[in-house]
Amino acid sequence: MRASLTLLCCLLALATVSGAEPDPHQKLYDEARRVVQGLQENVLPAPNPDQETEAELLQAMAHGDKAVDPAFCRRLGLDELTDRLLPVLDAPFRTDNVGGSIAASRLFLMRGHKLCQEGKVAEGQAWLLKAHRMARRPEADGNLLRLLTAIALENIALSADGAYVGTWSQGESQAFMRALEALPPLPGLRHAVLNDDLSLNEPTRFRTLLPKLKPLTSAERRKKLVEHFPGIQNFEPEFLLYYEGMIDNLTPAGWDSLLQDIAGELEPLDPEKLRAFKARVMAAKDFAKYPSKASNGPTTPMKKAEAFYLALLGAPIERTAAIRLDLDLKTRLLKV
Repeated sequence: MRASLTLLCCLLALATVSGAEPDPHQKLYDEARRVVQGLQENVLPAPNPDQETEAELLQAMAHGDKAVDPAFCRRLGLDELTDRLLPVLDAPFRTDNVGGSIAASRLFLMRGHKLCQEGKVAEGQAWLLKAHRMARRPEADGNLLRLLTAIALENIALSADGAYVGTWSQGESQAFMRALEALPPLPGLRHAVLNDDLSLNEPTRFRTLLPKLKPLTSAERRKKLVEHFPGIQNFEPEFLLYYEGMIDNLTPAGWDSLLQDIAGELEPLDPEKLRAFKARVMAAKDFAKYPSKASNGPTTPMKKAEAFYLALLGAPIERTAAIRLDLDLKTRLLKV
């Protein structure tokens, strides 16, 4: 089975991990992940017709779908565990600790829910807000994968907040919203698009490879790409077609200009811009698959390069933008 272009782009983005400096907080992420994963084998006692595990129960409690079980929290050592995890709140965002980040966020949310259930609303809100801080750590827009992770973390936190709509008093709700709005804003797409190529190891960046691959034949280019991205043959053949289309039509300066144009197209983000961008992505795919047969396709090298770029990365960018826009709507609904 050939993997999707979206997955390929994500795996290419992960190339930066191999050359990254070790994360000093990795032990904390590992601890959070181990705690949550260790619950996956523990099936809850009967009656349990769906064979729900303790890991699923933890997720349901963290998301606010079920009341928090104090005995479960004590057995987990939740207070002590979440105290140990606090340093990750100030750690820069990385793509090699996604599982640990999600686990830590859910544990923060569980402690927040537990405190709210105990009537300690202000304390509970402070822990719920820590899950929002996880999505707003430095470098959350370092590339598209980091932004997607930040959006996922924010979605989890907003789902948990929804449990208290109509439950908190007006004063409590207003205090929470003021604290949420005081946090650093969740990043948008502009910097993620601009930084995506830069987040790769320098030898694998498109800007680095462009002048090296441009003089080569198609076969030579593909050989070089396989050297840089082992296993690329297992992915959709369109990737190489689109990548070569960018090489044929771009210069390094043109690449920089293309990224600036795409990055600026979706900010400030709104539904109309998103619809227009989605239509451009669809048109770009139609052209990029059969460029020689396109009668109304782009004619200049820069426009052709843009079409190949959108065919390659437009769909992941559009989906990320759609989810990001949905977050803004969910946040506004909390104020109602």
